[in-house]
Amino acid sequence: MTTTIRGSDNFDSGTPVTAALQKELKSGRKNLIINGDFQVTQRGAYTSATTLTSTSVYYLDRFKSKCDGVTGTLTHKVDQTVNGKITDTVLLSSTSTATGRLETLQMIEDLQQFKGQVTTFSAWVKSNNGNARVIMHTDGSNVQTSSNSHTGGGAWELLKGTVTNATNITNMNLYCGIQAAGTGNIAGVASGDYFEIAFLQTELGSTATDFEHRSYGEELALCQRYYQQYGGNDPYEHLPFLVMGNGTNANFSIALHPEMRAAPTLSANNWHVQAPYGGAIHSIGSWVSSNTSKQVVRGEAQSISGSISNGVGRVLAYGTLLSRFKLDAEL
Repeated sequence: MTTTIRGSDNFDSGTPVTAALQKELKSGRKNLIINGDFQVTQRGAYTSATTLTSTSVYYLDRFKSKCDGVTGTLTHKVDQTVNGKITDTVLLSSTSTATGRLETLQMIEDLQQFKGQVTTFSAWVKSNNGNARVIMHTDGSNVQTSSNSHTGGGAWELLKGTVTNATNITNMNLYCGIQAAGTGNIAGVASGDYFEIAFLQTELGSTATDFEHRSYGEELALCQRYYQQYGGNDPYEHLPFLVMGNGTNANFSIALHPEMRAAPTLSANNWHVQAPYGGAIHSIGSWVSSNTSKQVVRGEAQSISGSISNGVGRVLAYGTLLSRFKLDAEL
C-alpha cells in the first residue's frame, strides 16, 4: 500500500510514498558522507587515470586524494557492479614500489550530532593489498579507528568499523586507501597495487546498514555547499550574471544557490566580455572578489582588453571549453 505526499518541501505534489519511505522521512537521512557513491564530479571527468600528487587534491566532489612515498593514479569508474548493484567507484593505483601509501579522504563538517555518540563507518572495497582499509580519525580525542583490513584477494569485501566519539571532538576525517591502521605509510607497496572503493557510509549507531542512495540532484546540492563551478559545458557558454563597466574594469555580482558553507574563494580563467550585446568581444585578464559572503560573490573583472565604459556586458566563453569560474568553500 502506498500513500501520497501533497505539498511537501521535499517531493513533487502527487509523489507516491511507500511505507518504508515514510519511515525514512520521519527518521531523516542516515548517511553523513556526501557523494559516497561518487556520482558528482564537478571539477572534471577523471575517467582516465589521473596522476596523483603528494599534496591532497580535490578530484571528485568532497573527496581529496594523494599518494605519499609512492607514485599513483586516480580513476573514476562508472557503472560498476558492486554487491549486485550498479554504482560508480574510485580506483587508486600505485605506479611504483616503495614504502608509502595511497589515500582518499573526506572531512566531515557537521560534528554536533557525533559528539559522545557511537558511530559506524563502512564501505565496499576491492584490493590486491592486505593493507587496504578505511580509517576514522577524530581530533579532540585524537583517535584513529581502523576497519577490518581487506584480505588482498582482489574481490569486493565489506570493510567496517565502529568508534565511540569523545564529547570534545573538533574534526572527523574518514580515510580510505592502502595505508597503516594509524593512517601512516607502510612498507612494500608494489607497483600495480590498487584500492577501489564504493558505497562509503558513516552513520550513528553500532551497525553498518545498507548504503543509503540519494538522487543525483540531492547529492549535487549537498556538494555545492562546498564547491560550485561554471564553464566547460559549451564553447559559447554564458556566466549567469552581467558586468557593468567603466573603462577596462567591470563590476559583477552573483547570488549563490545553494548558500555555501563559508564565503568562497574565487578563481576564473579564459572568459570574455561582450558589451553592448552584439558588440565587440574582449578578453578578461583577471578576476578579483570583494565583499563576498555565503550568499553572494561580488568583485571586478579586470584588465579587459578593450574599453566597455558605461556599458553592461555579458560574460561568455567565446569558442573554448577551457573557461572556468570556480567558487571554493571546502573544509
